[in-house]
Amino acid sequence: MLLTRIRSRPLGSAIECDYEVFDQVLGSGASADVVRAVRKLDGHSFAMKPIGKHLCAAEELASEVEIYLTLDHPNIARLYDVYETPTHVNLVMELCSGGELHTRVMHNGAFAESEVQNVSLQMLQAVAYLHAHGIAHRDVKAENFVYESSDPGALLKLVDFGFSQEWDEVDLMTASCGTMAYMAPDVMRPGGYTTKSDVWSVGVIVFMLHSGSLPFQESEDEVRVAIQRGVAWDAVKLDVTAAAMDFVKSLLVVEPFHRMSALEAIRHQWLVPCLPHEVLDVKLIERMQSYVLGTPLRRALLQYLTLVLPLDAQIRAAFYSLDERSEGTIRFQVLKEAIRRSAQHTHLQTWATTENIFELFNVMDTNGDEQIYYSDFFAATIECTAEVRERLVRAAFHRFGHLGEGSISRDEIQVILGKRYEGRNTLELLREVMDPNAPITGERLEDMMMGYVNL
Repeated sequence: MLLTRIRSRPLGSAIECDYEVFDQVLGSGASADVVRAVRKLDGHSFAMKPIGKHLCAAEELASEVEIYLTLDHPNIARLYDVYETPTHVNLVMELCSGGELHTRVMHNGAFAESEVQNVSLQMLQAVAYLHAHGIAHRDVKAENFVYESSDPGALLKLVDFGFSQEWDEVDLMTASCGTMAYMAPDVMRPGGYTTKSDVWSVGVIVFMLHSGSLPFQESEDEVRVAIQRGVAWDAVKLDVTAAAMDFVKSLLVVEPFHRMSALEAIRHQWLVPCLPHEVLDVKLIERMQSYVLGTPLRRALLQYLTLVLPLDAQIRAAFYSLDERSEGTIRFQVLKEAIRRSAQHTHLQTWATTENIFELFNVMDTNGDEQIYYSDFFAATIECTAEVRERLVRAAFHRFGHLGEGSISRDEIQVILGKRYEGRNTLELLREVMDPNAPITGERLEDMMMGYVNL
């Protein structure tokens, strides 16, 4: 993904140049309070986490930032920018204004079973994505799931990767970390644990959503003992269907070997009716077709735009429907079959050959690991309206303090897009589409995004 190369700013870059930072505390993470920051470019609000370098070991801080930079999923709050100073690392993240899941439960009590299904699926989609890519969160709790907005049906997103760790499925993790009430019994025992500890934590949240309270509410010492014994199901009275009860019991299994994985939980009979149906619109296929036929520079600019534009509900729904393995990525065979079904009896039917779709897939697979991530899919399906092109120009010119000025330099374009894209120097990509002596004006930048050459 291009994004991991362009979100981190050079040491000494001042966050105050791009954002106005406020003292308003939005929440507390594992390593720092989170405050509000407003982007000067467009007035959009973000969450900013200023992590003091003196508060944690350099390795732990580097791990949190490096892991977060690689994450790319609709149910994980996006990391937009990283600014490093001699004393702090400042993470600028998506602001999810709808509040914590925990707060909603405390205010409203138990959820209706249909809503618990919806929330459970979204939580597991985030956790399954992490696990599929070798990452354990290790602090899954209701306070770390936040709603994108206060709108009905707003997306739920996972935050706070202060305890997260890469896991190779060989050496068990041993650090006892997380929040006691949500902690899996295997985390408390000697010998180590796996990513299934996150699944137990999801089970605790699901229990709370059904009942309005946590399954273990004793004092800290008593909770530790109770968790290792497991839930006393004979004493539990949940007003739910048999399938719902089987689901939560299968998550809260004391022995991890018999506990469901996140992927198995998504495939449980209780959640199957909630799984997304295919919604790949012909217009999205046309945009993907334009993406692969365009210049590499146009694709690089569209990738950059995914950091500036809000997430699109239609694109997100299509991505979910194509993520057949619930790993947060799209595989070639799934994309091919979906395009062919949608293209039937349309003007795209003759184009939708295996060869053409394979070429499209390879261009969208920016990592070369035979899967398409969300930001890659988003970039390929953005509709290049006049408003979108204007957002690109404003973002690029504002980045270097050039709003209201006539042009930006080639070196500045390279800072935005990174030194290389698709294996080639970005300055070389610029030379392919325009006179090397011509200034890069806002109009020319818009033309580049439309794929025009010889400017």
